[in-house]
Amino acid sequence: MQAAVSSVRTGKWSIWTLMLALMSGAMILAGCQAGQQDTDQATAELVLQFGDQESTLKLDRVVQITGRSDGTIICDGNEIGLAGIARAVSLRHGANPDLIAVLDLAATTGCHELEQILAAVREGGVTNLAFTRDLGADRTAVPFMLPPVDLKLPTLPEEQKLTVGISSEGDLSVDGQVLPRDELVRHVAGKLQSVKGLVVYVEAAAGARYAEFFDLMMALREAGATRISLWGALRAG
Repeated sequence: MQAAVSSVRTGKWSIWTLMLALMSGAMILAGCQAGQQDTDQATAELVLQFGDQESTLKLDRVVQITGRSDGTIICDGNEIGLAGIARAVSLRHGANPDLIAVLDLAATTGCHELEQILAAVREGGVTNLAFTRDLGADRTAVPFMLPPVDLKLPTLPEEQKLTVGISSEGDLSVDGQVLPRDELVRHVAGKLQSVKGLVVYVEAAAGARYAEFFDLMMALREAGATRISLWGALRAG
């Protein structure tokens, strides 16, 4: 999807809230880890793979946010906590307006914490990001795009909405009906074919985890969804 590739490279956002730039192929992150010395970052590169297309970024265009299983949050190698994310991202963003945030979160990270992290990243001025789940062992990622805070959208008719849920037990559902992953992919793909302009709303229950969120994002990409709206403070309009 050339439009999606272009949006990641230029930092532009589309008309729908919290738009996910879902690529046809896996996005592979390769190169040096964040947290190196500034002199190393000036020359180090990060290769992004979009299907059969590659995009190479200097590491000074990447801010890496790592969430460990003990709740510790690391930004570019520095332990900062939730309260420090916005400022850390803002400082990096001031030096590079094309900054991309790479989130490498533990599987047990709660979706509530994920929401807070995303809100802080956006507060820091960054709207382009990528989700990963174990960057050290698996560099597959999902590119993502946040809307500006002040984005206002018209109200969607109910027929253009599809709600996908994540339960505290990790079950995935569509409009309240629990479905296995493969069936969910087929259902969403069928809806996308029959409903023009469909927006998939993701609702995470209290206790839902990042592991299932990431799997859901991969499933929605497989289904062909490109208009994704997340929960809470991240839902503009």
